[in-house]
Amino acid sequence: MLWYALANSTLGNNSPQLEHHKAASWDTQRFLYFVDGLLRRLDNVYSASALMYADDPTLVALGAGSRACAAAIQPALSLITKWAAGHNPKINFEKRAAAVFRISSHKRSDEDMVDLHLGSGNLRIQSRPVRLLDNTIDRLLTFGAHAAVASKQATLSRYQLRLVAQAGASHHAMRTFLIGYVHGVTLYNGEAIFPCLAPTFLRNMEVRYRNRCKTSLGLSASTEDTSVCLEANLLPLRKILWLRALTQYERYLCLHDHGGLRSLIYS
Repeated sequence: MLWYALANSTLGNNSPQLEHHKAASWDTQRFLYFVDGLLRRLDNVYSASALMYADDPTLVALGAGSRACAAAIQPALSLITKWAAGHNPKINFEKRAAAVFRISSHKRSDEDMVDLHLGSGNLRIQSRPVRLLDNTIDRLLTFGAHAAVASKQATLSRYQLRLVAQAGASHHAMRTFLIGYVHGVTLYNGEAIFPCLAPTFLRNMEVRYRNRCKTSLGLSASTEDTSVCLEANLLPLRKILWLRALTQYERYLCLHDHGGLRSLIYS
């Protein structure tokens, strides 16, 4: 599965900036095409995602165990970094930092649903192949063990938001999480109240105790199968849009004719 994160533009069809934008889009596509097969082969990893933020490759994943997962993604990060150094992909457009990412998990069905019961609220997470498009991401969307070039090691971090969904342990297919948007999260005596749910956007979220201290919010669902965590920073994640997945024919077109990439993304 290929994923794209592009800067939104209203430039003319023949402008140099647009040509640079198209070239950046193609670099993004090639980068994700390279890491797609690599992430599927990681041992001890249920879910994995490749990201670039300010041209800095980052790999995050969730696996059978924290240490095993961290041990698996560190060599993979080295391979991704080496590839990026050789191909020099440029994903920034007019200094607007962008991130490309791929979120996937082993699932039995494209239409598996998980309901998270959170106090008086209810959040549904659907597993199906999707594409994500973004025009600005201020912080990375991450989950599980986190390895980055800057840190030179795999680290386990604390996050300000965590969505936990249950996923089957089948290793026959890779699927993605389609995640709803939560607005105005408030915590009262340990109970999460969700005043608004919408399917398309993920905006700023904040959790406060009565003493006005910010803290983390963990959301979970319990079934018999393996759990998969998705964690997001509370700092601005502007306008994350989910779109339908590429068909096999569309993937072929993208790999051979990137001139029509924008029309495919916005279809």
